[in-house]
Amino acid sequence: MNSSNYEVPIIPWDNIIWWLYNIFVNRGEAVDKQEVVTRFLNFYETFSFASSFVSFILIIGIGYCLFRIYQIRTIENKKVQQVTHDYHHKNEEVFGKDSPGFHKWQQVQSHVNSNTPSEWRLAILEADIMLDELVFHQFDDLGDTLGERLKRVDRSDFQTIDKAWEAHRIRNSIAHEGSSFEISEREMRHVIRLYEDVFNEFQYI
Repeated sequence: MNSSNYEVPIIPWDNIIWWLYNIFVNRGEAVDKQEVVTRFLNFYETFSFASSFVSFILIIGIGYCLFRIYQIRTIENKKVQQVTHDYHHKNEEVFGKDSPGFHKWQQVQSHVNSNTPSEWRLAILEADIMLDELVFHQFDDLGDTLGERLKRVDRSDFQTIDKAWEAHRIRNSIAHEGSSFEISEREMRHVIRLYEDVFNEFQYI
């Protein structure tokens, strides 16, 4: 068949509208077909305009909400960074930069403030190394590994041991799974706070 002779079929919308009207609306009254079609087309135009207007308003609303979420997240991140800065500045004044883990903790914080999950995982790994060093110096006679010492330590001597365990388990997951271990910024900061609470107990940072 020659494509140049092919004609696109025209859909008989007026017949379809009339057919639907008779099925769903008409109760046997004598109604002019053209009047029904005209009413429907007028209604459709009005409905299309109203739908477009509502859609436009919704798109503006969604855009505004996304913009506000971005603003709030930016403000929250700035507050977190400010709190972290103030905290470490206070530590410098109270304990000085000679605190055993001060400089290492600064390095951990540089990873924390990054925007990449690989840096977040590295922050946790380095914080766990600090935990291992801390526990070794405090309880070196309780075992050869961090896990052994945490199991044997007296809770009265280690108030934040549950936090140490929680953080250490996540570190183990990262060590075993590597880059396939997925972690969000919120989860990472939670883990870092666990380490921070442990270090504060022993004035390590």
